[in-house]
Amino acid sequence: MLTDLNINGNALTDVGSSIQNLTLLKTIDLGENQIESTPELIGLPNLYGLRLTGNRIVNVSKDAFKDLPALKILNLARNQLKFIEEGAFDANLNLQALRLDANYLTDISNLFAQSPNLIWLNISDNQLTWFDYALIPKQLQWVDLHKNGKTFISCLNILKQRTTEMNEKFEC
Repeated sequence: MLTDLNINGNALTDVGSSIQNLTLLKTIDLGENQIESTPELIGLPNLYGLRLTGNRIVNVSKDAFKDLPALKILNLARNQLKFIEEGAFDANLNLQALRLDANYLTDISNLFAQSPNLIWLNISDNQLTWFDYALIPKQLQWVDLHKNGKTFISCLNILKQRTTEMNEKFEC
């Protein structure tokens, strides 16, 4: 029975419907390919880990991960992400760890409002120009914000104070 699928580094541009309805699959590694949009992943009720790092994904729609109820770990680092639609992670109530580092994101407002279990977030090395610390989930235990824009830095003192008071890990 197939539970883990690793097809990274194969110069894939799309996976089509080839990995749909593999109900026992727990992890998929599609990293270091040439995928330009989030794959349509349907019929994967047990999938808790998805690695899409090092691809060419530019946008993430609000429906991109809606059919992955068990998703806990999502890695979208080192893509070309410029925009993530509000609500993109709303259906992933079990999401605990999210990597969005090394992209071109300028705004992450309201992306995590419906992420009650998110405890680990890396949004470093982006182009964030605006940031409201109040929109970061209270249960977050680790966040990495380093290497973002100069206008972003002015908001960090308040966040740093909040995370220090809560004994959470903070990197800037």
